[in-house]
Amino acid sequence: MRTKETLRRVRSLTTVAIAVIMSLGGVVGMVGASASRPNPKSLSLGTDAKKTTLTIGKGPLRFAVFAPFSGPDAVFGVHALPGATVGAYVINGAGGIMGRKVVVTHTDSRGDPADAVPALQQALATTSNLEAVLGPTSDEALATIPILRREGIPTFNQAGSFQLDALRSKWVYRILSSDTEDAVAMAYQAVKIDHAKRVALVFAADAGSQSMVPPLQAVLKKMNANVVASITLTPDQPSYRTEVLSLEAAKPDVILTETDDATAATLWSQMYQLSGLNIKIVGSGPTAGQDYFQAVQQALGNNITSFQQVYSGVQFSTLHTCATSVFLKAFQHVYPGQQPVLGHVNYYDTMLLIDFAMNMAKSFDPNKWVPMIRRITNAPPSAAKICTLAQGLKDIKLGKPFTYIGTKDSMFMNQSNTVTIGEEAVSFDNTGLPVVLNQLTVAELRPFNTKF
Repeated sequence: MRTKETLRRVRSLTTVAIAVIMSLGGVVGMVGASASRPNPKSLSLGTDAKKTTLTIGKGPLRFAVFAPFSGPDAVFGVHALPGATVGAYVINGAGGIMGRKVVVTHTDSRGDPADAVPALQQALATTSNLEAVLGPTSDEALATIPILRREGIPTFNQAGSFQLDALRSKWVYRILSSDTEDAVAMAYQAVKIDHAKRVALVFAADAGSQSMVPPLQAVLKKMNANVVASITLTPDQPSYRTEVLSLEAAKPDVILTETDDATAATLWSQMYQLSGLNIKIVGSGPTAGQDYFQAVQQALGNNITSFQQVYSGVQFSTLHTCATSVFLKAFQHVYPGQQPVLGHVNYYDTMLLIDFAMNMAKSFDPNKWVPMIRRITNAPPSAAKICTLAQGLKDIKLGKPFTYIGTKDSMFMNQSNTVTIGEEAVSFDNTGLPVVLNQLTVAELRPFNTKF
């Protein structure tokens, strides 16, 4: 039986999100004629306030992580908060930002636009000295970014939604790759490396997962691959037998996918029971985490090796930079005995980036420090490359230009203020930790980039 939570999520999507999902087709469908593609320019993402509505008074400076902390995508919040917390730890250990202590709060969007809007409005109304929102995710981005732009709230999001590719905003920054670029990496792994010709798309019905489908369809067409099935899954159902049978009938060489952990556990275990796991699977970044593996492992038991043999996930590159060791040392101080996951690093880098911007502007006023962001991320080639908070603050005092090399490498931003870095394909070891199969460089993927 469908849970009340799932029913609420499906029924309460905003008009914008519903329009996007409906334009992608029905719940389960075999692809025939080319699917209609949502045009990001047709979506209203609001307009920028000329000046922020935030007021910064005395006391600690606050940064609000805005992400799902409950619901099927609760792992997004769990992965986001530690990075910000470790960033605050490093900053406070160095005396704060120009002597002001930093505090990280969090707000639960539940991964649902209908819940996210009032939750965000409440956070904006009640959080004193709010400097920036660290979020949203793809689940709630289309509904909440217009609010953040209208209020002039500095926003550093982890929303891959391709609709944001056309966004031009002085307040909104995207600190991970677009779903468009992730789609290129997934397709490249499937078609160019695994040599697939017949591709099946299996994605959950939530807005974040569905955002991957249009760019995948476009890039697969560019690679001359045939999409033989496109299946949309209602999350967390007790059975996906119909969908598995549709997949088998389509005879794909590879399945490209993104779902939450519970959905994946049911899907892959039923596929194993009905026909075995004998089709290659390429998952997006959210499928490459240890929690995803452990959910599937619990469902498959001793048969997990069958999944390991066919699965590869594509995520942004985890190659260590000169900033990585500093992050790892600080992480162990804050979370002793724990291991960071991939999503932790994004908001760590963001917190340091904001510290640099405020010091460069010599102000806590977002109207003054926000314009400094691109001065740091998109510094001239001759600028020094720094990896630590201390190095950056020293160069600011000396008046020297620099760019911050974060834990993911360069934070260079394109016209939509999106960080673009290389990606990698990974498999799972027996504990669910990622094992890198191959690197997918920006130069390698660039020829297949598709604009909407």
